[in-house]
Amino acid sequence: MALAPEVYQQLAKTPFPSLYGMAAWSEDVAELVSIYHMTTQLKQPFYIVVTKDNAEVARFKPMKNELVGRRVGQLVSFYE
Repeated sequence: MALAPEVYQQLAKTPFPSLYGMAAWSEDVAELVSIYHMTTQLKQPFYIVVTKDNAEVARFKPMKNELVGRRVGQLVSFYE
């Protein structure tokens, strides 16, 4: 857990929407579609917060990540 802030800082430098999405291409697609749908279609917030002693030390918002955002065009087939 001590490495969690650094892990999410590094994740933000990738096009993956979650750590789980890095496990396999199928998980990546599932995570991307799920998070995209939740945030854009259902208008619900989605972010990951790392806390220590009840204080926020890191926050990751995948759909605000430019690298993740570049992949949104790949989701067209799910919404046709």
